[in-house]
Amino acid sequence: MTGGSAIAGLGELPLGSPALRADLPDRYLRMLRDPGAIAVYLAQVTGVRAGGGDGGLVAGLGESGLGEPVVAGVGQALSRTFRWATLHKSMRPGDGRLPNGFWDGLMATGPKLTRELPLTPEDSRRLRESFGELELGDGDRTLDALLAAYNIDGRELSFLFGPWDGDLEDFAEVGRVLIESPVTGGARALLEFRDATLGLDQVAQPLTFAGTGDGEGGDDLKDKPLPLAKGTVRFVSPPVEDSASDMRRAADRAFELLGAYDGAKALDVAGDWPSYAALKAATRGVAGSGADIEAGEIGTCLAEGWVRPGGQVFNALTLDIRCGATTLSGMALSALDDAGYGETARDSASWLEIDWGGGESGLYVSSDERLSTADLLDRITAAGDAWWGTDRRSLIVAGRLYDPDTLTAHLTLTSSDVATAKRDRYYAPRKSQTVTYARCYTPLSENQIATGATDVRKTFARQALRQVQPTFDTIASRHPQAFDAAAIAGLFDSQADALSLAQTRGTLWSRWWRSWWILAGRRGFEAKLGRCIAVEHPDLGRYSGRRFLVVGEQLTGSAAAILLRIARPIEK
Repeated sequence: MTGGSAIAGLGELPLGSPALRADLPDRYLRMLRDPGAIAVYLAQVTGVRAGGGDGGLVAGLGESGLGEPVVAGVGQALSRTFRWATLHKSMRPGDGRLPNGFWDGLMATGPKLTRELPLTPEDSRRLRESFGELELGDGDRTLDALLAAYNIDGRELSFLFGPWDGDLEDFAEVGRVLIESPVTGGARALLEFRDATLGLDQVAQPLTFAGTGDGEGGDDLKDKPLPLAKGTVRFVSPPVEDSASDMRRAADRAFELLGAYDGAKALDVAGDWPSYAALKAATRGVAGSGADIEAGEIGTCLAEGWVRPGGQVFNALTLDIRCGATTLSGMALSALDDAGYGETARDSASWLEIDWGGGESGLYVSSDERLSTADLLDRITAAGDAWWGTDRRSLIVAGRLYDPDTLTAHLTLTSSDVATAKRDRYYAPRKSQTVTYARCYTPLSENQIATGATDVRKTFARQALRQVQPTFDTIASRHPQAFDAAAIAGLFDSQADALSLAQTRGTLWSRWWRSWWILAGRRGFEAKLGRCIAVEHPDLGRYSGRRFLVVGEQLTGSAAAILLRIARPIEK
């Protein structure tokens, strides 16, 4: 498809999305619905010449595109894209993306990838993914060892699916993985895979204190990460970077100060300085002394994440701060930006689905804790009772689980579309769920609570445990300092939002659930994880024709079928 928008397949779109999609070709959708069409998997990866250089490697048969000369003894390029298919295939001269393109060889089978949603509130919010190995053959069936001459370990391999007689633009991407430990040589190659979003498992706080002073902390902070804040967080305790000057690092980036307190007594803001050096050079003194920052005041360097009290802190210095977006989706997208996964690597619109209520949210990671970006996304999506992972286009996506009986089925699979339906497992009711709502606070004794503090401040400063008991659920907010030195905020700043989420969780998980695996034909590719479909099949018994959530999928290696895992509440 070279222009315009393709008509969306049933079950293709999230609720409320427009009916047109430009990312799925018309030929692809027609192939899914035509039982006589021949489908094929394609795989492609770009390798880099082993040892570099630009000469010395003899061209193998099939090295050049059709119609291009193959000159023996001519050195090959520094990088080369390898392509394989489940059926012999070459591209036509008029292909808009790969005219006369040649596919190097055959895959022994198609890809075997499994992706499953978390189906209980206790599970990690990240999709569970597993990858099978892939056996490849050279195009000329001779021992030219071309693939072995290129480094492909750790490179991205993309799987495409589409009509055998179609152009490359008629294919849809159905998976992307990283190659791990390839075994190459001779006429065969064996590839193993790992998750293409492996970078999300790296530490989310890449900057650490060097321990050299002058903004880098002392020995007590050496090699510890800078505190990280997202959204609105309250009652956070910034680490002391320099005890002599009482410089404290509030966040690893620019922030907005909403309030500063000594115990429960509010501190006035003396001013904002443009840099760490300027704030450190400011004078301090008792109240009325005329110093830049007097006792009972606090100075800030908002642009670089610093604060400095004007005098001795008698109880505990805590801050209410805001860093960037205060919605769950905004915090998650900011974390992805920090990790280098920008707009082209994610489906930002899908993340809007995790937002909950109208209150603000926040997340704070102290210098005593190291979290990966995946850990941050887990906490954020857990606060929205949501899930996250990668879709078939290898974009990072998010969504939420719903009772399928409250949704409209966007796809109906009948007995002609489903070969078998097998029971998978039961999920017992959860009568109690914990939902944290965020007032990150420092527990204080009664004599540390100053007069003149707000009632809210006093309440949260006194209590180490706060509970609301709706139907089915307990909402608890507890500062981790009560049992852990790491100061971590909860996520909701609104008790009403947390209560609403708790009640929704109670409604969703207070019943028995059951899941099934169904072997579907090509129409099953129109079903998407997290979406609602109707399934008619005698093996489903009394649930035949009912609505289900798609909670898992497995590419079986066959271009004719896909395994779908479906689930719904049941009467028991």
